[in-house]
Amino acid sequence: MLRVLGYIVLVALIVAGAVWMAERPGDVTLVWQGWRVDTSVPILLLAILVVVAIIWAVLRILRGIGAIPGVVRESVRDKRRKRGLSALGSGYAAVAAGDARRARSYAGDAEKLLDAPQATRLLAAQAALLSGDGDDARKRFEALLDDSDTELPALRGLMDQALASGDRVRAREYAERAFAKGRPAWAGETLFNLQAGNGEYEAAQGTLDAGAKAGIFTGERLNTLRATLLIARAEGALANGALWEGVKLAKQAHDSDPGFVPAALLLARAYKQDNKERKAAHVIETTWKRSPHPDLGAAYLALFEEEGALKRSKRADALAQVNPEARESRLLSAEAALDAELWGQARAKLKPLTEEPVGPRFARLMARVEEGEMNDTKAALDWLKRAADNAASGDRSAVPPHWQCESCSHVPPQWAPTCPACGTFASVTWQGPARALVPVSQPASAA
Repeated sequence: MLRVLGYIVLVALIVAGAVWMAERPGDVTLVWQGWRVDTSVPILLLAILVVVAIIWAVLRILRGIGAIPGVVRESVRDKRRKRGLSALGSGYAAVAAGDARRARSYAGDAEKLLDAPQATRLLAAQAALLSGDGDDARKRFEALLDDSDTELPALRGLMDQALASGDRVRAREYAERAFAKGRPAWAGETLFNLQAGNGEYEAAQGTLDAGAKAGIFTGERLNTLRATLLIARAEGALANGALWEGVKLAKQAHDSDPGFVPAALLLARAYKQDNKERKAAHVIETTWKRSPHPDLGAAYLALFEEEGALKRSKRADALAQVNPEARESRLLSAEAALDAELWGQARAKLKPLTEEPVGPRFARLMARVEEGEMNDTKAALDWLKRAADNAASGDRSAVPPHWQCESCSHVPPQWAPTCPACGTFASVTWQGPARALVPVSQPASAA
């Protein structure tokens, strides 16, 4: 609309000018170098306009001719840039795929074709690291540290390289610098693991809190890590005779995750050491409701080790009633009944259990029932043989629940904050095989 209005105004001005000139005719005489030209004013103006238009057209043509080399150069640069970007993308894809040879090849092409030192140097460093050229990778990563855009990826590359070579000190330095700069998850995770694995629990607690604010550690994992740190600190306090400090830290661990079995075990042990058996029993009962566990049952009965077997059987029944549907509750009650020589009660408590293939713990209890109630040694041996056959078959479902490191698969005899084999913090978890819910058939000799 504005263009149309502008056009109309321009036409109106031209018409008005033409009318004005027509109403005011005049003659012009031009004498130059013996030449004389007589004409009117409108013709002179028209001639001037024609000359200006010709000069403008000539200048445009000359300008276009002059721009041809630049256009050619820009076309060449554009093709070169496209090839370089393609090589850069293919190089990063090769790094992600673990193809060191292709990654280094594409990195070299990208460096030649692109005037983008940050991206190409980073690709070249990652390709060198992938191909095992540690010295070249380190030099390239260090050259990227002074640029704020590439500092974090360079720190990650140097950190990964240090970890791979076993240099935990330098790895921690790189992780600390990266975590202070931008709170990336990889830096927070690594820094926490290095601090905790080195026994620097208070420093690890600070990293955990900062990482939680940044969203690195969340949910159940955050609770487990916090509880494990507190347990490690509490164990240190108890070992040094600081009972009050140990109880306080153990209680914080239990409060942060009431279903975490190691926290409940430690707090119960600390209360028992402080002669507060009733509080210790309450802690175990609280956790049993959420996470029934054989170690909890053993710790609970240990609180009443001076009582007779019958009373301890009643104690086991009372704990089982906290979570009566749990398989572990029935096993605990049955084992305590066997210790009290209550054969019929033990058999009745084991009968509802479903377990196939037969695991070693269930088999041992059934063998005790057969031998104690019926004096049937053959039936007892049949149960133990079934468990041994299942274990020998290699069926993982026959493996009893156990503590195991999620990092290296080491099976320690008991839980620990740090895996004794690989040193990974908070990696030991309770592993229980999935079992088919089918009734257990009695051995033929037990009939």
